Amino acid sequence: MQTGAPAPLKKITVFYLLSCVIVMLIAVYNINVFSHNNAGTVAYSLLLLVTYPLMYLAPALLIFVASNIFLAGKRLNVAIGIAVSALSALVIFSDFVLYKLYGFHINMFVWNIISTRGGIASLGFDQVSIYGLAGIGALVILVFSLLWLLAGKLAVVRLPKLRYIFALFFVLTITERGIYAVNHFFSHGDVLSVANQWPLHQPAKASSLMESLGYQRSKERLVEFDPASSGAIRYPMAKIDIEPVKNPPNIVMLVAESLRADMLTPEIMPNLWAFSTSGTRFTNHYSGGNGTRQGMFALFYGLYGNNWDRFLGKRVSPVLFSALDHYGYQRLAITSASFTYPEFDQTIFSTFSPNELHQDDKGPAWRRDIRNVDALILSLQGEEGGAAQAVRPKFRFMFFESTHARYFFPKENVIREDYLQEVDYLKLTPDYLAENIDAFKNRYINAAHHVDRQVGRLLDYLQTNNELDNTIVLVTGDHGEAFMENGRWGHNSDFSEEQVKVPLVVSMPGLSPAVVDYPTSHLDFVGTIMSTLGVKNSSTDYSMGGNLFVHDPGRQIVVSSWSDIGVITDKVKIVVPFKSTTQHSNLITSLADKPLAKNSIVQYMPLIRRIIERGNHFFQ
Repeated sequence: MQTGAPAPLKKITVFYLLSCVIVMLIAVYNINVFSHNNAGTVAYSLLLLVTYPLMYLAPALLIFVASNIFLAGKRLNVAIGIAVSALSALVIFSDFVLYKLYGFHINMFVWNIISTRGGIASLGFDQVSIYGLAGIGALVILVFSLLWLLAGKLAVVRLPKLRYIFALFFVLTITERGIYAVNHFFSHGDVLSVANQWPLHQPAKASSLMESLGYQRSKERLVEFDPASSGAIRYPMAKIDIEPVKNPPNIVMLVAESLRADMLTPEIMPNLWAFSTSGTRFTNHYSGGNGTRQGMFALFYGLYGNNWDRFLGKRVSPVLFSALDHYGYQRLAITSASFTYPEFDQTIFSTFSPNELHQDDKGPAWRRDIRNVDALILSLQGEEGGAAQAVRPKFRFMFFESTHARYFFPKENVIREDYLQEVDYLKLTPDYLAENIDAFKNRYINAAHHVDRQVGRLLDYLQTNNELDNTIVLVTGDHGEAFMENGRWGHNSDFSEEQVKVPLVVSMPGLSPAVVDYPTSHLDFVGTIMSTLGVKNSSTDYSMGGNLFVHDPGRQIVVSSWSDIGVITDKVKIVVPFKSTTQHSNLITSLADKPLAKNSIVQYMPLIRRIIERGNHFFQ
């Protein structure tokens, strides 16, 4: 039913320009435009400030105009225009905050959280946070409603004709593209870094044109990793040949969410520390990446963590389980998180039947971990309820969730009294974190102590019932956790020691206690286990790693994220972005994560190219 004439186009135009001003203010709040060292970079920042808000809100403008033309009803048209403009501004604001905290924009990782069952729950949002988000949304709608009213007042002002506005925008955005293309060609990092801060930045490249004009590219130009996106998965490279062993061992794998290496101390994790004195403690161990998918993929498949999506699409399970099936292992995987997020049920445990998957995701994470250890111990007791060894060897896996943010623990496991009592995700800005980071980290330490208590219960059971004589035990983390040591909180943002270095304790029958200081990786686990199961193949048939107990002095550690791979040598770390992303550029740092001169990356180019080629080894 008609409820009034369409909104005047001039008023819509004024509203659009006012909305762009709001987005500009959002950008200025999150990016210090005038903090750069030279006038050229400042000028480039101003170009971005003027042009990108116009582009961000262009879809909202088109929707507003279209609804104004095709829908009958002024109120409905205005409501649609205000809603889509407010939503656009809210998404842009969220993206800027995301980049400040984690160093990446809204990407496939964020979309995966939103779209995958269990993704939102994995963040630890509670009802208060949800109400808070709703309140923020309502406030933004109110602000843009007031903008619409203001646009009505300003619509009487004479504006330049739209064609002049668009002509100016065209000139400015072409200028911005040209500046970026030249700086990309010469690998001038300041301009590239400024551009990377902007959501949905569209890079322009003019390498052929520049070379035709006689310019030469910088020797330290961008090196990109192009993950195999087509072709069959060749995993394993050859049929697995097994020479059967007598009495294959039980295997118990315990993985704690976000457990970084320096949590393994006599104070924080006394049970695991004591257990490590009778096994092997690896002091220089790296996950397969800075996120759960990358770390767990490397641990179970022995391949670079960036291959998760390829294997997810094909539902390819780890070769490790083919070897276990050869011996008829009784399998059980337990999680205090979810088998659907990440998609463990479609990757690592895709061959497990429903009764081989036990998920407890109800209530506080610390309670789930307690209940799941109870279930794990019960599953090890055998059909008779005693400690007798079952006929079939057992594989057990458990994923602990207490050390996931918000970091969960009961009062009786508090060892750091000065901890942040409540965690409000809506306050997690860099400034808030900087002010409260010590108390926030104390929450994490208490959660790690709680995990240790639960690990200790299981280890006590194994020791008391003399099951360690025929059981391989592995305890580690899927990845680490940062607390602003390098300007980031959490994980998934960089390859700092805090995010990729994790504890590793392994107990294997027949091995004497040891402390291993040479670099090891999650990639090494599969090769280590397969050798104990009588697999005769070279590990290169099914893994990119080696053996945990064999020192390879010339090796490099490879870690992955959603947008980069990291190469860790005995002297430096090098970041290599995926070809499909512009979020990051090549970066070289010391092992202590201190930036080094960019041109020092040149000497490592042959090594990087070899690793890039090897990254596609299992695809054709």
